[in-house]
Amino acid sequence: MRRLFYLSFTVVLYIFAEVSTPATAAKVDTIDSDSYDIEEFYERQELPSDTVAENLYGSIEEVRALYVPTRLDTGRYSVEVTRVDSNFYRICGTDIYIKTRYCYEYASYDDAILIVESNYGYTKGEIIFLE
Repeated sequence: MRRLFYLSFTVVLYIFAEVSTPATAAKVDTIDSDSYDIEEFYERQELPSDTVAENLYGSIEEVRALYVPTRLDTGRYSVEVTRVDSNFYRICGTDIYIKTRYCYEYASYDDAILIVESNYGYTKGEIIFLE
């Protein structure tokens, strides 16, 4: 009986350790980090040259790309992000962009944890910048 308990305890401990101790998860728990809500995910789509579009004020302007809302699989991801504009970040190496709320991080290839909780609703998830 004692041997069986020890074996099951070891298996449970091993499973817990595997799930909860990846390097990125450890960083989130032990290092000061800043977390921000994600409003939307976008995919950048390049447009042909000389493409024009109407802006919010009715004026016509040349555009080179569109940022189209997209869905991501729910989960937790280790990413590098770069700030493109206020509350707008690119996931480096991809065509995926993140629109945040009240985020003041001036990131340039900064490590972060991206948590995708949903593709619907007011908040889609959160981004945690690692320092």
